[in-house]
Amino acid sequence: MVIRGSRGKALLLLFGCVVFILAGILTLRNHPGDGHVITWIGIIFFGLGVPISASLVIRPQTLALDRDGFILDGGLLARPKKVAWREIKGFHVWRPRKRSKSVGYNFEPGARKETALMRVNRGLGAEDCLPGGWQYSPDKMVEILNSYRLQALTWQSQIRLE
Repeated sequence: MVIRGSRGKALLLLFGCVVFILAGILTLRNHPGDGHVITWIGIIFFGLGVPISASLVIRPQTLALDRDGFILDGGLLARPKKVAWREIKGFHVWRPRKRSKSVGYNFEPGARKETALMRVNRGLGAEDCLPGGWQYSPDKMVEILNSYRLQALTWQSQIRLE
């Protein structure tokens, strides 16, 4: 099974970045001589968003699910990220500090070398998470991923028993 990132959401992100860049440029043009540090920070920030969102339009992220785990690929990822089903405890909707929802997961003890980032994220509710922008909502993604994971782990245990 392959779940794909939404090109529509990526296009919306690209459009939003371009609008904010143009708004910053118009602000600079219409108010010359004023201190524009915040305006330049905004132009740079949203300017960096253009290649990121464009890469998601050109090469949407994919989440490939198989018997062994999932593979996250696409966008600006240099190489695919692989995670085995047996390495994680399951998926949950993660909303760090009341921000937008995403799909979080925690690792089984000893499954991965613990990093400082994992410790910080665990304090926020998830050791790792999937990026946003999928064709399904985070709630639906959690439902799909947990169901697929349980089926795969059941299949793996049956193979071991034979």
